[in-house]
Amino acid sequence: MTVSLRKQVLASQAFQCVEQRFGENGFDEYLSFARSFPTLIHTCGLAQAAAFASSRKGIQPKVLHDLATVISAAEPSLTPDNFTSVARETRDVSEYIRISRLALESAGWIKRYAEALA
Repeated sequence: MTVSLRKQVLASQAFQCVEQRFGENGFDEYLSFARSFPTLIHTCGLAQAAAFASSRKGIQPKVLHDLATVISAAEPSLTPDNFTSVARETRDVSEYIRISRLALESAGWIKRYAEALA
């Protein structure tokens, strides 16, 4: 998949995910965590950020699920069901970096659309 096509796929899927959340209660909390999630990934690492989001109650697991959904659109081997475990269990450093970059890019799209719809 070319870079520009991948970006279009990520952007399209991110918009669909955020648009579905827009009508739900707690969108302000979703927006708040979506704004901070790319920084959390960059600062702590993907595995730690995913573990933090999945351990919380409330909206954080929904943002993580949306992130996994967006990533799975461009990388079918990473489904929303296995994304967190793959991020934590990847032993190959280059693969972990590749997935982390994809997650940062996807989280950025989620953040942009959440801010745009707010």
